[in-house]
Amino acid sequence: MKDRIVILVSAAALVTLLAMTASCSGGSNASDGLDVPPVDLSGSWILNGEESEDPRSQMTGRGGGGRGGRGGGGGGGQQRMQSLLDASVAFKIVQDDSTLTLTSVEGTSLVFYPDGRTVERVIEGAGKVETKTRWKGEKLVVERRIGDATTVTSTYELASEGRQLRIKVKIDNDRMQRSMEFLRVYDAIMDSG
Repeated sequence: MKDRIVILVSAAALVTLLAMTASCSGGSNASDGLDVPPVDLSGSWILNGEESEDPRSQMTGRGGGGRGGRGGGGGGGQQRMQSLLDASVAFKIVQDDSTLTLTSVEGTSLVFYPDGRTVERVIEGAGKVETKTRWKGEKLVVERRIGDATTVTSTYELASEGRQLRIKVKIDNDRMQRSMEFLRVYDAIMDSG
């Protein structure tokens, strides 16, 4: 059971790494006739650690050993696990009618196409990753399928009159007995000018 959890976490951690490095589609044209997005998620966002949930509590509840893994060695797997469990401290979103670009504080950008198309990439170490982004009412839903077993769904929603961005993350894996879900909350960084 512990080996399965480590495999799941390693695969799911790749999703987070991929989101910051390779989920964008190269050279695709915007869809003709795309409706105006229902909400604008644009802005700079900073993690609200007090209101965000720690997914590690679910891992330890499953007998997963929390931060560790399988003892010494395997540093790459532990780094991937950390990238999944550790929330981004801050990022910026720029949105127009056909794309949404998320840029991390490190400067890495990720482009989403919320018209429902599936963008497929082959990523070294992860295999085939399919990303599908769509609007569901006023929520942006980003679904990533990694290989044949893992799906990570992130649902972005504005709250508190647009002063908070709430991201609900759900991880499903064919080898898990149940899904893992947790909430990340980000506060808007207001311009001081």
